[in-house]
Amino acid sequence: MSAVLPRSDVLVVVSSGSIDGARSAAATLDWLQAHGHDDQVRNSIAVVNAVRPRAGKVDVGKVVEHFSRRCRAVRVVPFDPHLEEGAEIALDRLRRETREALTELAAVVAAGFPGDPRRCKPSFT
Repeated sequence: MSAVLPRSDVLVVVSSGSIDGARSAAATLDWLQAHGHDDQVRNSIAVVNAVRPRAGKVDVGKVVEHFSRRCRAVRVVPFDPHLEEGAEIALDRLRRETREALTELAAVVAAGFPGDPRRCKPSFT
């Protein structure tokens, strides 16, 4: 980890919509901060994954609120039967809401990338 983290542009921390999943993701952020990666935590993106509408007793809004205080962005990816299958994912088999959520997630991740290095003028000495 010590070789990879300083070179990362954006960290994506994924949590299930359960209390245990949120605690595990929060513990990951705690570990990162305890090891001097505060900037990466602030620039990270939390993903609350496989959220079923009105299922269970977990208030997903509170989970999102918690991660919003720690991360640059939080995105919720809804439950999708095709993702539950595992293995290879065919985008055309995902529900429209899932495709939209994943597209939005990709845009938020990409917004944290540095500028295109090919656009930088080379410095000559």
